[in-house]
Amino acid sequence: MLRIETERLIIRHFTPADWKAVQALAIDKETHKRDPHDPPWPISDDEYKGFAEYLAKMTDKFFAVCLKRGQTLFGLLAFNGIDTNKQLELGYQMHLKYQDNEHDKEALESIIDFAFVTLPRN
Repeated sequence: MLRIETERLIIRHFTPADWKAVQALAIDKETHKRDPHDPPWPISDDEYKGFAEYLAKMTDKFFAVCLKRGQTLFGLLAFNGIDTNKQLELGYQMHLKYQDNEHDKEALESIIDFAFVTLPRN
């Protein structure tokens, strides 16, 4: 199971038990409407439970971003692909509270390093 540790963060695979944190992340996203082109996230608790199960199964694509202290999950990172020119399409969603205070930058730098340095290339 993936576990990347930085000074303040843990980046790991999602688990089905993360559904409440995923729901909180989505509520924050919908409340602040940072990107009006993003599709809406699930609505009901059961849909969030299913969504968290889906994220947990997609271990090569989706990653949870958590604070080391308290293990609070506050972000999602997604590999949308690395093309033949070695360009990474990376998606992410961070709770507004953790944006623009270096948590987001720390998470993004770590997952990019993982993508290009750690992951084996075929």
